[in-house]
Order: sequence, then C-alpha cells, then structure tokens
Amino acid sequence: MTGITTAVANGITRTFSWRGRATRSEYWFYVLFCWAVVLGLAFTFSAFESGVAASIGGVSIMLVWFSLFSAMIRRLHDTGRSGAWALIVLLPFIGGFWLFLLMTEPAQPHPNRFGHLAHPVDATADRPSPK
Repeated sequence: MTGITTAVANGITRTFSWRGRATRSEYWFYVLFCWAVVLGLAFTFSAFESGVAASIGGVSIMLVWFSLFSAMIRRLHDTGRSGAWALIVLLPFIGGFWLFLLMTEPAQPHPNRFGHLAHPVDATADRPSPK
C-alpha cells in the first residue's frame, strides 16, 4: 500500500503524465489531498472580491482538477482500461457511479499494455508456510 506522502508526491510530479499506472491507495490518497486543496482554495479565494484573486483561484482549482484527471487515467490503466473510460462520467444518472466503481477495482496483477504493476503482489502470500 502506498503511503499518503508518496501518493501525493507521485500525483504532483506526474500531473502532466497520462502514462503508467496508479495503485488504488495512491489514487484515493491523492483524491483526498486534491479535495482538501480545492476546498482550501475555494474558501480562501471566495473571501476576495477582486476579479484578479477570483481568476487566480479559478486557475489554481483547474490545475488541481487536471492533476486529478491524469491520476484517474493512470488508475484506469492500472485496471487494464484505456483512459477513454473516464468519459463514462458523461452518461446521465449512472456515469459517475460507474466510474467510482471502476476506480475501486483491484489492479491487474501482471504487467499490462500500460506498464508494470507498481507494487507486485506476492503470489505465495496466501499459502501456509511449509512445516
């Protein structure tokens, strides 16, 4: 499992990269971080009445959402799906729920067309040790 600091560091450094894979823990820790940042920015910049401050806040929030979108694409890659699956959110009523379910699926346990598994699963972990 990826720790929160590693997940946030990976998310930030890979903001403009749609290649590769992101584990479930990496994705969800980064989602929590991004929501906290967006709420903080919205709260901070809503206090200003000038158009410049609102513009800076809006651009900052858009950058955070772009970063979150790239993490979502890498998470879809981890499940073996194309990033185009993110467009499923455009389906009325069920799209957002369906995308949420896709984000919670386990990773493919082997290398796929998007890269190697970030944290390989030990195939012998479920077997009892020999006596």
